[in-house]
Amino acid sequence: MFKLLAVFLFGLAAGSFSNVCIYRIPLNMSVSTPRRSFCPWCRHQIKWHQNIPLLSFLVQRARCAFCKSRISSRYFYVELLLPLIVLGFLISKPHLTIMGLVLIGTTVFFAIAISFIDLDWRIIPDTLSLPWLAMTFLFAPLNPLFEALPWNEAYTQALLGAAAAAFVVWVTLFCGRLVKKRDVMGWGDVKLMACWGAGLGWLHGALVFFMAAALATTWIIFCFLFKKLRSNDFLPFGPFINIAGLMILWACLSGNVLF
Repeated sequence: MFKLLAVFLFGLAAGSFSNVCIYRIPLNMSVSTPRRSFCPWCRHQIKWHQNIPLLSFLVQRARCAFCKSRISSRYFYVELLLPLIVLGFLISKPHLTIMGLVLIGTTVFFAIAISFIDLDWRIIPDTLSLPWLAMTFLFAPLNPLFEALPWNEAYTQALLGAAAAAFVVWVTLFCGRLVKKRDVMGWGDVKLMACWGAGLGWLHGALVFFMAAALATTWIIFCFLFKKLRSNDFLPFGPFINIAGLMILWACLSGNVLF
C-alpha cells in the first residue's frame, strides 16, 4: 500500500512538471526559470500552496487565485494521467525493481508531454525526444524488458530497436514524398519511433508504428462519420505513436506479447 501511495505522489509531481513542459517548451521558455509556475493570463507567479497538484485546482475551482481567470481543466487531467498510468503498470507487474519503475515513469512522462505538445503545436521538440532516446539507450541494461540479458546484448537490442523503428517511419516518409510530393510525416515522428524502438526492441518497436497507424485510421473514420474532421485537416501522429507504445509496453510487461 505504501509503495502504491509513494508512486502516486511522485507521479503527481511528475505530472505537474509535465504541464510546465507542455506550456513552456513550445514557447522556447526555460522549464526552470522562473522556478514557480505562473498564471497564463495575468502572469502572476503562483504561491506554493496554490500549486499543489489536483488539490489546488479543486479548491480554487479552476480559477487563478489573483485574476480569477478560468484555468483549463486539462491541467488537472494531465497531472492525474501520469500517476494513474504508472500505477497501472505497477499493478500489472508488482515485482518491478525501483529502477525499472523509474524508467517506466520517465517513459510515461515523455510520452504525455510530447503527445500534448504535438496536439497543440504539431511539433515534437528535440528537447524532449533526444533526451528520452539517450536515457532509454543509456539505461538499457536496467530496462525491465532487457534486464535478463547481459549488458552488451541489452545495448544491442536498444540500438537495433531504435534503428528498426526509425527506419519504418523513414521509409513511410520517403514513399510519401515520392507519391504525394510532400512530407506525410515529420522527422519528429522518426525520432519518437526511435525512442520506442530503443525501449521495446526491434520487433515490438516496429510494431508500434503499425498499431499507431491502425489507431489513427480508426480515429479518422470515427471523426469523418461524425463530421469532426475535414479531408484537408492535419492529424498529429505523435499521440497515436505514444498510445500504441504504452499499450505494447504494458502487453510485454504483462507477458501478453504478440510475438
